[in-house]
Amino acid sequence: MGIEKVSALNLTLLNELKISNGPKPFNLQLQDSIESRLMIDVARMILEAAYRRCESRGAHYRSDYPDTKDEWKTNLIVTKKGQGVHCEKVTG
Repeated sequence: MGIEKVSALNLTLLNELKISNGPKPFNLQLQDSIESRLMIDVARMILEAAYRRCESRGAHYRSDYPDTKDEWKTNLIVTKKGQGVHCEKVTG
C-alpha cells in the first residue's frame, strides 16, 4: 500500500541524506532535506485521508469503493500528530 511505501521512503531519506556544514542561507542540501521531509509528510497525509474516505469522489478513485456515498459529502481535516497522522471528519 502507498502508506507503507512513503514510510519506507522516509526511512531511506533519513538514512541516506547528507547535509554539509555550509552557510545556512545558501545550504541547498539543508533546503532539499527540509523540503523532502515536508513533501513526505504531505504525501502521508493525502494517502491517509484517501484511505479513510471509503468511497470514490472526483479524482479520488478506489477500486474497493467505486461509488460515491452521501455520508461522505463532508471534509476531512488532516493534521500531523507526532510521527502519525490524524484525520477528522467534519460535517455541516
